Amino acid sequence: MEQFLKERITLRQEKLGEDIQGGRAILDLYKEGTAIIDNDVLKIQISLKQCLEILQKDIDSYIQTASEDTSILHSAFKRQLEAEAILVELNLLLSGNSQQKNITKHVKLPKLELMKFKGDILKWTEFWDRFLANVHSQSLTDSEKLAYLLSLLEDEAKDAVQGLSITNSNYKLAIEALNARYGNQQKVIDSHYEALTKISCCAYSAEECRKNLNKIDTHLRVLSSLNENVESNFLRSLIMNKFPERVIYELNLLLPNNQTITSIRSTLDAIIVALEKSKVKEPIQRETPGTATTDALIAIDNKPRPKYKRGKRISGFTPFTKPSSEMPSGNNRKRNATFTKEKGIKRPKLSCIFCSGSHFNDECTSIKTIEGRKKRLSDRCFICLKLGHRVNECKRRKPCYHCKGQHNRALCPKREPADCNSAGDSQK
Repeated sequence: MEQFLKERITLRQEKLGEDIQGGRAILDLYKEGTAIIDNDVLKIQISLKQCLEILQKDIDSYIQTASEDTSILHSAFKRQLEAEAILVELNLLLSGNSQQKNITKHVKLPKLELMKFKGDILKWTEFWDRFLANVHSQSLTDSEKLAYLLSLLEDEAKDAVQGLSITNSNYKLAIEALNARYGNQQKVIDSHYEALTKISCCAYSAEECRKNLNKIDTHLRVLSSLNENVESNFLRSLIMNKFPERVIYELNLLLPNNQTITSIRSTLDAIIVALEKSKVKEPIQRETPGTATTDALIAIDNKPRPKYKRGKRISGFTPFTKPSSEMPSGNNRKRNATFTKEKGIKRPKLSCIFCSGSHFNDECTSIKTIEGRKKRLSDRCFICLKLGHRVNECKRRKPCYHCKGQHNRALCPKREPADCNSAGDSQK
């Protein structure tokens, strides 16, 4: 009998040791931050208590029947102490979890406003998913769910279920009517593709590029959730056409090969982040100074010159303040006063369109007649003297300075000398 009790105590200690290891494993997971299931803790607790009770009974029986050999009792008592320590820690773990659950139950979340639906098929998926989570899956009657549904519908969507009274049976009818009109998956997919094609190419600015990328990401996420292949060549070309050439140039530099939709989106995001950090709001346009062309000189020539009247000051005209000894004399006084160069201002050299001389077009002495000048102009417009269009297509509405007619001042009949003939002009 003594030997039997001794073997029984040994086996019970081994079983108790296994339960102690299981309890320590749960406590280690809890310390690491892993979520612990209460049922697992309860199983270890029950097993430990049962083993302790049976072990204690076996020890009591062994003490009554054993002679002087008590060595096995020391290891049994040691196991008992370890098991009792583990039980205390497991009890604390369970009580802490229950308190945490009670606290969570009393947390008040902010009121969630449900999304309204006006009939835009692009927003149907988002609206219906939210309604399913917040209303349809709740423990409410069908009439209450229908009341919530009707309160969230507006405009065209509300007309789709117009006339349905708030009853339990009408809730299913309302869902069927809305799904038939807006829940057709192929229609939703086509609508998102159409919306992608309608996105216009944006300007080279961080704000505009970010808006376009956000729009594209929204449509691609929905298409992906509807099991559409968003890695097609068509979409890659479509996306790249929505951004300015400079952004695409930078994209090709950063991503020369293996341009998938995912890599393109991530690279575009990196480029836009760089633009946002550099605060680029709009394209920088730099004008480089160039040489004066004939068209530029014509534009200068066509500006009206102010009329001067003796004895009256003309607005915008600053008279000379030089001493009388330095003032130009005779007819040169007015001309020199009109074309005096201001300091720091470089004006283009005048070039006559008819003879390339250094004078205005209407003051040309090489070709004096109107017919001769028109022959020299050939395919130019007779109003603005520019290439590329005729008089009937000219957008300039500025009249002739001399006669107020619809022609260039260099072709004004009032300025043509009476004794000139076109023969000499044609030779020149």
